[in-house]
Amino acid sequence: MKSDAPQKRPANRRGSTIAVILVFTISIGFVIASSFNYAVTESRLNQSDLLANEARLAAESVLEHGMAQLRRRFDRTHQLTAMELRPDRPTALRLETDFLRFLQHRSGSRIVAPPGLGDSGGPGQGQGQGQGQGANQGSGGGAAWPNHQSFVSRPISLGGVVLNQGDPVIVDIDSNELLPEQGMDFFQSAAVREVRLYARARVDGGRQGTRDAYTRKTFQVIDESLYQFAVYYSDVLEVWPGATMDLGEGGPIYGREVWLGAGARFNVHGRVMAPDGFFVGRHPDSGRAGETANNNIYLRDLRAGDNSSDYLRRLIDANPHGGHLDSNHPDFRELALQNFRGGLVTGVHGVTPQSPVGLEAIREMSESADSASFNPAHHLIQPPRDESFFQGISDEQERELYRTLEQSKWSTQSEIVIDASGIQSGNVVLRDRSGNEILLDPDNVFWEVQPYAQDGDANSGTVTSGMYDYRQARNNTDDARGRINLLRLDMAVMREWVEDADTNIPWNGGVYIHMPEVPDPGRDDHVIPANANWAVQLHNGAVLPNRRAVDSEAPRGLTLATNTGLYVQGDFNAPSGGGTATEPEDMSNFGEPGHEAPAALVADAVTVLSNNWSNALSRRSTLGNRSAANTVVSAAIVTGNVPSRDRTYSGGVENFPRFLEAWSGRTLTYRGSMINLFQSEAFTGPWRFGNRVYNAPNRDWGFNRGFRELTPPLDPGTRVFRQVNFIELTRERFVEETKALYAVD
Repeated sequence: MKSDAPQKRPANRRGSTIAVILVFTISIGFVIASSFNYAVTESRLNQSDLLANEARLAAESVLEHGMAQLRRRFDRTHQLTAMELRPDRPTALRLETDFLRFLQHRSGSRIVAPPGLGDSGGPGQGQGQGQGQGANQGSGGGAAWPNHQSFVSRPISLGGVVLNQGDPVIVDIDSNELLPEQGMDFFQSAAVREVRLYARARVDGGRQGTRDAYTRKTFQVIDESLYQFAVYYSDVLEVWPGATMDLGEGGPIYGREVWLGAGARFNVHGRVMAPDGFFVGRHPDSGRAGETANNNIYLRDLRAGDNSSDYLRRLIDANPHGGHLDSNHPDFRELALQNFRGGLVTGVHGVTPQSPVGLEAIREMSESADSASFNPAHHLIQPPRDESFFQGISDEQERELYRTLEQSKWSTQSEIVIDASGIQSGNVVLRDRSGNEILLDPDNVFWEVQPYAQDGDANSGTVTSGMYDYRQARNNTDDARGRINLLRLDMAVMREWVEDADTNIPWNGGVYIHMPEVPDPGRDDHVIPANANWAVQLHNGAVLPNRRAVDSEAPRGLTLATNTGLYVQGDFNAPSGGGTATEPEDMSNFGEPGHEAPAALVADAVTVLSNNWSNALSRRSTLGNRSAANTVVSAAIVTGNVPSRDRTYSGGVENFPRFLEAWSGRTLTYRGSMINLFQSEAFTGPWRFGNRVYNAPNRDWGFNRGFRELTPPLDPGTRVFRQVNFIELTRERFVEETKALYAVD
């Protein structure tokens, strides 16, 4: 019989259940604990990575700060000495107050600032002055890094070492390159100076500890020939040919800002470089803004071979949305690269302004830089200035910049100076660069002074001395501004003198002609224009003076510069009147006596007069009385223009050399390099086509490929900067490499 009493559950079953629950709970705890520990570890690792990355970015910022200081210095001076950047010197790179405060106070910054930031005498003392001076003074007035140990141990360090004792190394720089890392088969020799920069920075992550980053980067200063360009405009480049035109054959085209259009087919064969933008249409100040460019504008695809039929791409086809492609297009950067592959580049592709040393710094610091009359580059063609001129510039930094510019002037570099500053009194003296008079036998005098004189009226009269310029006369038949007094140079007689073995002269290929100036107008840019009624005229220049005929060490070629207008009559530097727009007559003898040579004509304005020109007929009002003949000019032309303003067109690149004849049906063959560095100051007659002034030649123009081998003497060059070879270093390598900062003595 069954019992109704409850049965007891075995005690060992209850214990087993508790044990299982306990084991499970402990296991879950371990998993949770492990997951928590993993999460904490991962968080710490992420925090550590973030801290390390922040340190690296801080060190990169310090490097960039150093690069900015170097750029300021190299904008003001031609080179640094090996000693200048030693960290224990007052001329060393500096951690400027504003920069340090920016680093320290930006949102979330954990950078460890130097001790004494902002205190008197501390590393934060002062702001950058002039050539990068600023906060680099340690307490007690000593250097922030008086020795190597302090440099590698302080929380922030910045230093540089000038490589190769500050001297340039000549390397091949590809002026047609798409990007610095991608070259072409055409290279231009350039002088490259390098400074290697080192920086360290420390950040404090609190409980995560501190992290240090050690970095290195190289700053390159690239001095390229001014004559590497087929066309160079330091400001706005405009071009709008009415007839079919080819431009840039053989070399790149540079304009700080480029405005381009055409009335017929326009082929651009060289790379277009425009740091401030590339635009299709008329410049707003030209007075022709309503005109529309045609569809037959072709630019070069740099990766498409050597034949124009292969590499020319129609500009309008580069825009998939219709219309011409220019900087106003939102996808301009990508479309330009896709279609022209380096043939069209602007600031969005990394192109930076290029100019002779000192000009960019003057532009950046001057309050008048945006003024239409601000024209400091004109100093490059002005006569030498004495100390009283520089003392008249009150701002110390500005004064030093103009001293730097003085070193690049053709007047201070040329060994031969024709001093015609007293020509109004009949005084013309030949001097050397030091001002010593060079005596000439009467038979060797190669100039003639011709004050303006005329006979009769503008219909049938003649000019008996000097010449008449209808552009300067603003198309008027009897305007005082058109009556030009001349210093007329016979290049054939000059050649006989230069190539005479008995002629004992200093010679570097430079001849400067100092013409009279107006009284100092006291301008902000300190420019003193030449007297606009005096000019220089060259004739008999088919064969140029070449000192190598009697001195095998003499430089090849000739640079002739003046501060006023220059007229070039007849074939120039083309002994047989041959050659093409890009090729010299005899490349194998380029630069040798009796042959074509590298030459430059430098002036306030340059006017080409044909082989058929006559000064006597220059005032005839009927243009047909001044009919041109085919003419060849082989020379770089460095000159000014009258920019588009007040609704008046500048004339553009198509009228870069000025004309005064009926050229219709005649050809000007020009090979050289067209350089517009400044605005004209003396010869300011605005561009005018037709009427009594001129009509256009057939333009057979190109870049002189001889300049790839030999450039004209006294090349002022252009300067650009690059940053290359960034690397993050270990502490050990940083310590070892930075010993070089203190090894210079």
